[in-house]
Amino acid sequence: MDRYTRTAIQRAVLGGPTTTPESEPESEKIFDGLFTAIAVSSVIGFGVLAWGTYKLYGQRNKPIELVASAYHAWEESRFRPPYTPLQREDEIRLLVLEPGKGDDPIQCRLRHAILSEKPEYEALSYVWGDPAKIDYVTCDGVRVRVRESIFGAFQALRRPDSERVLWVDVLCINQPDSVEKGKQVELMGDIYASSQQVLVWLGRSTRETQNAFSTLAKAHAYLKESSWIYRAHPYSFGVLQAWGWMRLSRAQWAELDQYDWVSILTLLQHPWPRRVWTMQELVKAPKATIVHGTETIPADVFFFPILTVIASIYEEQLAVHIRKSKADLKFIHSFGWRGLESLGTIKDNYLLNLVVRHGAANGAGDPRDRIYGYRSIASDCDKSDWEVVPDYAAPVAEVYTRFARWCLLNRKQMQALSYAGPSEDSDRSSSSIGSLPSWVPDWSSMSRSRLPRTLAAIGADYNASAGSAPDLMWLANEPGVLRIRGRVVDSVERMAVSYTDFHMHYILSRKVDGRLSKLIWSKGFRQYMKKTLKMSQDDLDRVSLAQTVIERYGLSNAPDHLLPDIAWMENCKAVAFSGSSQVTPARLEAFWRTMARNRTWNGDAKVSRDFQPALAWYVSLLEQVRDGKKQNIGILPKSIAAGYDDRVLGTEVAHLEPLGNSEVERLNLLDRYWAGIWSQHFCRTEQNRLGWVPEPAQRGDLICIFDGAQVPYVIRQRIREQSEGPSLWSLGYWRRWVTDIFAVRQEDQSSPEYILIGECYIHGIMEGEVMKNQDLRSKYFALG
Repeated sequence: MDRYTRTAIQRAVLGGPTTTPESEPESEKIFDGLFTAIAVSSVIGFGVLAWGTYKLYGQRNKPIELVASAYHAWEESRFRPPYTPLQREDEIRLLVLEPGKGDDPIQCRLRHAILSEKPEYEALSYVWGDPAKIDYVTCDGVRVRVRESIFGAFQALRRPDSERVLWVDVLCINQPDSVEKGKQVELMGDIYASSQQVLVWLGRSTRETQNAFSTLAKAHAYLKESSWIYRAHPYSFGVLQAWGWMRLSRAQWAELDQYDWVSILTLLQHPWPRRVWTMQELVKAPKATIVHGTETIPADVFFFPILTVIASIYEEQLAVHIRKSKADLKFIHSFGWRGLESLGTIKDNYLLNLVVRHGAANGAGDPRDRIYGYRSIASDCDKSDWEVVPDYAAPVAEVYTRFARWCLLNRKQMQALSYAGPSEDSDRSSSSIGSLPSWVPDWSSMSRSRLPRTLAAIGADYNASAGSAPDLMWLANEPGVLRIRGRVVDSVERMAVSYTDFHMHYILSRKVDGRLSKLIWSKGFRQYMKKTLKMSQDDLDRVSLAQTVIERYGLSNAPDHLLPDIAWMENCKAVAFSGSSQVTPARLEAFWRTMARNRTWNGDAKVSRDFQPALAWYVSLLEQVRDGKKQNIGILPKSIAAGYDDRVLGTEVAHLEPLGNSEVERLNLLDRYWAGIWSQHFCRTEQNRLGWVPEPAQRGDLICIFDGAQVPYVIRQRIREQSEGPSLWSLGYWRRWVTDIFAVRQEDQSSPEYILIGECYIHGIMEGEVMKNQDLRSKYFALG
């Protein structure tokens, strides 16, 4: 800025006559300071305005939710009990529910107690419920806001003429205090174990559920009278029924069929067993009572009849009642599993196993609870394991990372890696819990549907590392990097399209009346699918690849309902046998064993040769359909039929020629074997091995065997992008400029990082065959 312009601005800002900078140097200093302050404040203000605009734009579709969330948070802070701090390590609060009945206002108060002094109280197990449905109680003279579910429990549980002492987590723990919450959650196992009994609250009674408890009591009494096994060992009787080793007789069903099963099935839609905490609450309970409205029933009288009957859920007798009640089968099964787990011998287990089997399927208001909810019933952790001590002040990503480190470094449980890596169930780059290293499982997005696809979850006893000991390192200055010793044994050379992608192609084709092959390459249609059908770009690319395979093999004229089956099998066969002048017996055996991952469907033994004729029949049948020799064949395994809409089932499948009983049995056998591979890619490796790799795998990915691991893993070398550098207007640009002048930049000498893609099955290396190869040198892989 020249001095004349400066003088003009100085006059406008400071006032007074125009002077030159030389004549008034002090005035010039004042002006420079003021000008700098105005410039800096303008930049900061613009930045704040831009940031606020960006945040508002990002939440533009959820203004009501944002306002409601802020209002609820503010209101909860107003209507909270007057807590006093807990002083001792085993100190808790108990809620004294004062007498009352009917619509009388609910009065209660909190008092402190010491667990070691064995206070008398009952612990409540319940579902928090909808946060928008609220009511109010008076606690220690203060109006306190509670959810409708707990309000209903208080109304039903209070006595008309005496006090009742309860432990209720939502009021006995100061929930906003993350430090106190962590310490109290650590005590929860002891809290439930020290109670006189655990009360399981299943909500208010309705007209549809009012006969549920009386019906269960009648069924329990009848089964005790009619079966000596049930009378002596009701739990064992239920297990035998659940696993199909025993069936109810026709006479027993004739009697039970008269009962009001609709009321029971309606009650079993309650979400209580689908919480992560319910298993701990029942396992630790010295006694459990189920409460529904004003009725109560002992837990064994509630669960034992359910366990007995639930195995017959597909029987014709119960199917009629299911249709009447419009019950969801998975909800009914959740009650059955909770009974098996809680009333049986499952009293302790490894924490990782508990998290895998139960945390993935059950709901949690706080994603940290998918781990903390099972800590007190795990047999392999105690207070010294600080990594899994409840810490609600830590971010969720940090909690999951600590748990993964604890499993791998402390417990040497290499199978934890099998649940990590990107998958079709989660997008780690946009996870709601923050960024996770690839070797850390994201339990917040894990679903039970992924577990059959995980070799570690089905308990398959592979021995890829030949019994070697795990060798891992972790450095505190690199918290996101885990170094594992292993060796690269192969790489992915060619992959088939997954069955799920062919099935997605079929469903999408139905939506556009079979015109997908003409529309799929249209840019406008792809934009339509993204906007209207909410399909991601990745999904569109996978559907396009499926269309390419269908066109390559000339399958466009195949029957629509069998197109996914035919295209998938043709693609797998092409990957396995292309380039071979003849199919040798050894290659054929490798193919059919790979199609079963060389294990029985439940992973407990090597696959028998009974699988081969079933596979041969299936392949031959598909080839006949492909060649036009057979047309009206209804091949619909149970797990695949569930994905078809009613329109398809009603108009295209119902009239198809049914298969014979033996053929249906073969089909169901294959369906059980393939439940774990629908979303995976059949592959061929660079060394001509066959296998299965996870959905995110790509050609060129490395196949590595880590020391101590039962299965091999797919890893990918991280590509360090060479960017153009920060913008001239960013702080990073000027920081780099200063660094270049005053410091000597050091080149990055760290070892290359790898991304864990997931576990895999590669035939010929699963039993430690390649570990004898002396040419394979081991090294540490830095997984990030």
